[in-house]
Amino acid sequence: MQVAIPLGCHNDCCASVSFISAHGADKFLLNTVLDMYTTIQEQVSVAYALPLPDTNGGIESSELLKEKVSSISAFLSEKILL
Repeated sequence: MQVAIPLGCHNDCCASVSFISAHGADKFLLNTVLDMYTTIQEQVSVAYALPLPDTNGGIESSELLKEKVSSISAFLSEKILL
């Protein structure tokens, strides 16, 4: 089973996070997604509230974007381990 959670769109590009369960773990996956959904949405709101990088290729912009992605990834990894 697979569950995708939409995170939002920017410049006509949509992003989502997808979770896949092992065979027979459908109920676990659904319960996990239900438990995490609100927190994921809160984290995404925090990330989107940060200033967006400019498009002139500045190093600071790419570092800011890396931080956002890293922060959300670390958060999701921590929640999955729980």
